[in-house]
Amino acid sequence: MATATRASLKNILARRLRLLAYAIASITVIVGSAFAAEHVRHYFNRAANNERSVLAEILAQPICSGVPANGAKPIQLTDASYKKPSGQ
Repeated sequence: MATATRASLKNILARRLRLLAYAIASITVIVGSAFAAEHVRHYFNRAANNERSVLAEILAQPICSGVPANGAKPIQLTDASYKKPSGQ
């Protein structure tokens, strides 16, 4: 009788651990999907701004810097905009 109770408790514990593992995996997938959706939008915007494919943009910049791609092209400084320190 004691071994049957012990086996039953092991089964209940195993089921609860599986349920907990499934819950953690589900939450991880949902949160990961939300982050991935934000990055996909970011890469689509960057690809449009840089006039190349999304795959090329992902390969060129594999880690998102967090700077939003809002349609502004990067500014390139010229020699005329560079000011020399006084005394030179």
